Amino acid sequence: MVTAMVSFSWLPIVHALGIALALRLFGRPPNTESAATPATFTRTYALYLEGSGPWTIVFLVLSGSVLFAPQPARPTFVLFPFLILFGTLWSVVLTYALFRSGLALSRARAVGATATFYIAIHVLILGYFFAVGQLWPILPW
Repeated sequence: MVTAMVSFSWLPIVHALGIALALRLFGRPPNTESAATPATFTRTYALYLEGSGPWTIVFLVLSGSVLFAPQPARPTFVLFPFLILFGTLWSVVLTYALFRSGLALSRARAVGATATFYIAIHVLILGYFFAVGQLWPILPW
């Protein structure tokens, strides 16, 4: 159990790097004339982590359906695509809300920050799996 926790400890770091990059590129500078104060990395990352509720619901529904179904594989294959779609879309909405309302950014800056965040984490995650050799066997070349 400890090995699994340590082996996936890089994922929160990747999310933190994505938040830091988006905040650096799209966050308000400290000398703006707005009444709201510029967001710190710690506050922004804490708000991001509070928005991980949709994935908690996805994993709760999946594990509950497998535990209580007479044929555990059936609900997994039926529910999985819809739950992944739900978790993904709702997480994107919450991340946008983090930048738009939580940090009081304009719509354009919030969209840019959201896109930057998701591009950054996907590049880092895919880069990790390339680096450890997990993606080489499935590549078409």
